[in-house]
Amino acid sequence: MNNTNNELLLKIYEEVKNTKELVGKLEIEQKENKVEIQKISELVGKLEIEQKENKVEIQKISELVGKLEIEQKENKVEIRRISDLVGKLEIAQKENKVELRKISGSVARIEVEHGEKLVALFDAFKVNTEKIEEQNERITKCENKIEKHDDQIYFLNSKVQNA
Repeated sequence: MNNTNNELLLKIYEEVKNTKELVGKLEIEQKENKVEIQKISELVGKLEIEQKENKVEIQKISELVGKLEIEQKENKVEIRRISDLVGKLEIAQKENKVELRKISGSVARIEVEHGEKLVALFDAFKVNTEKIEEQNERITKCENKIEKHDDQIYFLNSKVQNA
């Protein structure tokens, strides 16, 4: 029975360890996603600044209007690409949140199961401790009887030898 309990505890330990590793990986992935979002935000900020500069240039130099229009079209394509990337990142983040909720549920379920098993284990320890204490009391009584019998035998032997 102890082997079964040990095997069960080992399986539970491995499951908790695997769950912790998965949570760690998800946290790392979420941090990486945040870094990517920040980079994209910086790119968007740079593009917005560049677009404002382009507007000023268009107003100042009419000869460069054609070149700036081409550049602006390129910027729009880049903005669309960045928007697509942001959309994909948002979807990935939602998926991560769903997975994290699943993992949280699994961890909570494991914690409850472990709690129940620990209660049962401690109850078994308590029962064993009580049995050991009862046996110790019986042993003490037996030792006292043996000492008493030793004294009586000694007394009787001394009476027999003196008679």
